[in-house]
Amino acid sequence: MLEGEGEDATLRWNPKRYLNVAIVGRPNAGKSTLVNRMVGEDRVLVGPEAGITRDSILVPWEWEGRTINLVDTAGIRRRSRVHEKLEKLAVGDSLRSIQYAEVVVLLLDATIPFEKQDLALADLVEREGRAMVIALNKWDLIEDKNEKLKELREECERLLPQLRGVPLVTLSGLTGRNIDKLMDAIFTIERSWNAHVSTSRLNRWLAGMIEGHPPPAVSGRRLKMRYMTQAKTRPPASSFSPRGLMPSRPHTSAIWSMGCAKPSICRARRYASGCAAATIHTRTRSRIALHIGRTCPIVRAS
Repeated sequence: MLEGEGEDATLRWNPKRYLNVAIVGRPNAGKSTLVNRMVGEDRVLVGPEAGITRDSILVPWEWEGRTINLVDTAGIRRRSRVHEKLEKLAVGDSLRSIQYAEVVVLLLDATIPFEKQDLALADLVEREGRAMVIALNKWDLIEDKNEKLKELREECERLLPQLRGVPLVTLSGLTGRNIDKLMDAIFTIERSWNAHVSTSRLNRWLAGMIEGHPPPAVSGRRLKMRYMTQAKTRPPASSFSPRGLMPSRPHTSAIWSMGCAKPSICRARRYASGCAAATIHTRTRSRIALHIGRTCPIVRAS
C-alpha cells in the first residue's frame, strides 16, 4: 500500500457533480426497499415476492446538497435459472446499469450472504472497473451482530481475495439503519476511484517494492525497472516498464513473486481500497504493461 497516499494524491473531477449509484444484487435482497427508505417515499414497488422489479429505475435524490442518481435494478439470478424472455430482458437491463454507474452497491442478504451468485456479481463489477461497496441488508434480523460481522469480514477476504479492501457496510433497508454510513462509504470510494497519485510518489513506492522483492534473473540478466506512472483514473491504473528480457517458456514462473502460467496473458488481480483490479499484460518479451490499483501492492497471480 502507498503509505501517506493522500499527501500526493490529487483529484481531477468535480466532487459536487451528480453521482450515478447502481444498487444490484440477487432477487429479494431488499434493493427496492432500500431505495424507498433512502428517498423517504414509496418511489418503487416492493413486496414479499421476488422479482417484482423488472426495469432499472433511476431515482434522483439529494444527499447533503449533492444529487445522487439511485438506480434500482432487477434481481439477477444465475443464468441457468433464467428462462422467461421478460426476465432475460430485466437482467440485461441490470447489467447495463452496472456499466453506466460510477459506484455500484452490491446488496447482500445478511441472513444468507456470499452465495455463489453474489460472488459472481462482485467479480463482474470488478471486471467492469466500477467502484464498489458491499452492503449487508436485513442486519436487524441478526442476533449476535459483532460476532457475525467479524465472521463475514473474514469470509469476504477469503471468498473475494481480488476485492480485498472493499468497504463492507451493515444496514437495514426496512428501518433505515446505517444509511449514513453507506453514503460515507460511497463518497470515500468515489474519491479513491477518481484520485491521481503523482509519478514521484509511485516511483518511491516501486523502489520500496523492488527492495523488498527483487525481480528474478532471466538468463543471467536481472530485470531493471525503469519507472512507474499512473496512466488513468476511473478506475485508477498505473503502468511500469522493465529493462531486460521476459521469460519465454510457458512453464517459467514468476515475474516478481507472481506465478505466470502463460507469459503472454499474465494477470494478477487485487482490489485496492474498493477501486480497480490490477492486471498485468505482458505484450512483448522486453516490456510489461502493468495496470494496478492506486493502493495495490504487488500480489501473487490468481
